[in-house]
Amino acid sequence: MPGEEIPPETADRVGLYRSVLARSAGPVLAVLDNASSTEQVHPLLPGDARHCVLVTSRHLLPQLGARQLVLSVLSPDEAVGLLDAAVHAADLSGTRVIRDLSSSRRVASYCGHLPLALQIAAALLVFEPAKPVAELAGDLAQAHTRLDYLDDGERAVRAAFDLSYHRLPPDQARLFRLLGVHPAGYRCGYRRGAGRSPRTCHPTDAGGVGARSPHPADCSPGPVADARPHPYLRRAGNHPTR
Repeated sequence: MPGEEIPPETADRVGLYRSVLARSAGPVLAVLDNASSTEQVHPLLPGDARHCVLVTSRHLLPQLGARQLVLSVLSPDEAVGLLDAAVHAADLSGTRVIRDLSSSRRVASYCGHLPLALQIAAALLVFEPAKPVAELAGDLAQAHTRLDYLDDGERAVRAAFDLSYHRLPPDQARLFRLLGVHPAGYRCGYRRGAGRSPRTCHPTDAGGVGARSPHPADCSPGPVADARPHPYLRRAGNHPTR
């Protein structure tokens, strides 16, 4: 649809969106990517049962009453596979990733096996066709600069964390910063059978303030009755964008 035909007001845009769906001859799959709240999603839910909606979010959004599919980080092999696929998509003859699996596994590990970080790492390789994977792994080896390095000009890992951080209430944001500088990190415990998801963090340090992890994948499942935050959360907590 030409830009000049899109109304400037949100309510008018929603009305146009719904009218286009109503006139559709067949079913439509609407993908609502990176939703931050149910308020963003509700106006875009089709009124016609023919259509379906796929919502992606760093938050659970239980108020939607939709089927929940919680995704964790990738396995090491899946992470290397995604890195290879992303590089190969830009260069069909590219074999840098599979030629140096040792370095590729290091890159995947430094990316925390997160799809966004892996896609950015792949873009950095595509930008420099002659750059060996081992050199990228060396660039990522410095933990204190890793979050800032994973930026391809359009996407950034730090920006993704900052988006969730800035939505936290002040007391939870303060707790997040304190936990980020704790020398031993922190663990999020839970009791089996207590009706609490093992992938949800409820730390109660720092004056008894409770903070819910922005996304279930931010906590990696650990040993029995234990969940640990993703390492990138600690780095983001050390230097959050104010």
